[in-house]
Amino acid sequence: MKKSSDNQQITLQHIADELQLSLCTVSQAISGKGRVSAKTRERVRQVAQELGFEPNAMAQRLAHGGEDKSIALFALYLDLGVVTRKLQLLQRALHERGYNAPIHAFGDHVGSIDVNQAELLRNLRRLRPKAIILNVDKLNDAAVGEMRQYIKKGGHVVTYDVPVDLACDKVLFDRGQNTYTAMRHLLDLGHREIGFYVGSWPVAGKSPRLAGLKNALAEFNAPLLQDWLDFSEDVNNFEYQPDKDLGTQLAEYYLSLKRRPSAMCLVDDVMALAFINTVLAHGLRVPEDVSVIGHDDLPFIRTFGLTTVSQPVLTITNKVVELLMDRLEGGYAGPPRTRTVHGELRVRHSTAPHRSLRAGKKVLSQSI
Repeated sequence: MKKSSDNQQITLQHIADELQLSLCTVSQAISGKGRVSAKTRERVRQVAQELGFEPNAMAQRLAHGGEDKSIALFALYLDLGVVTRKLQLLQRALHERGYNAPIHAFGDHVGSIDVNQAELLRNLRRLRPKAIILNVDKLNDAAVGEMRQYIKKGGHVVTYDVPVDLACDKVLFDRGQNTYTAMRHLLDLGHREIGFYVGSWPVAGKSPRLAGLKNALAEFNAPLLQDWLDFSEDVNNFEYQPDKDLGTQLAEYYLSLKRRPSAMCLVDDVMALAFINTVLAHGLRVPEDVSVIGHDDLPFIRTFGLTTVSQPVLTITNKVVELLMDRLEGGYAGPPRTRTVHGELRVRHSTAPHRSLRAGKKVLSQSI
């Protein structure tokens, strides 16, 4: 009997052919179902082991009615920051409670046109997890329909970060308030011409970050710099050097301007650090020549002295797990609930009063 090579997938049909049995008999012997003699069952299992057969654990679970402790974590993309960190924290918290929580992540940027959301979620719900935790910035109608079918058949869904048109438990992160807080900090320091990048939502559409930015500017009667709005639209449409780091692109655009903003509000900390590193390399000083504020406050960022507005990832993931456990283990069967989480300003060394008001501030004078 020849054992399979490393690249050959042994199937039940291979075992059936080896023993000259029917595929049905082999399947029943492997699964433990059906009226198969103990002798035949033992022969099948022995040959399966000798051939190197590995049963499909997911298929076996489905065959037994999907009764396990599997919770699917679904995201349309991964990053080097908060998206991935939240998935890691969720996976760890669920594992500690005895649940298997595989991560299903697809696409390389938010709203990728290459991603068929409905097909992905249809395949996911067919795996019959006990619950699905969704992290998506937007869900199209077909995908919403798939999730409604899953809920209708008894599945539990929790979404987090942004609102989704689905009747389920939600944990929302107030991005509008976060950006308002960041802009308000710069405005309080006397800055009035402020460059920005508000993220991956279409800038002309309903962007909570853009709304927060505009609200802060309006309170101080400060202008919205249209050139930065136009630049953000180009970046969101992937028309401006999509193969280059976005923070570097923003810095190069900033350096190309004859009239440069005195401050920058950037949507995440990794982007802000890339921006700072690039302008420092061209002889500018932070915050003397330009103040920079980021968003998220990931742990490794704090050593760089970056002023930022936090995204409380641990609070978000804890609330997601709390809502889900209420349903899976606490017996809660009531209407959907929504929890909203806010960030906090963390002032460090990358922002300072406008040069007309400055009375001395620590300067980031070396490349990060």
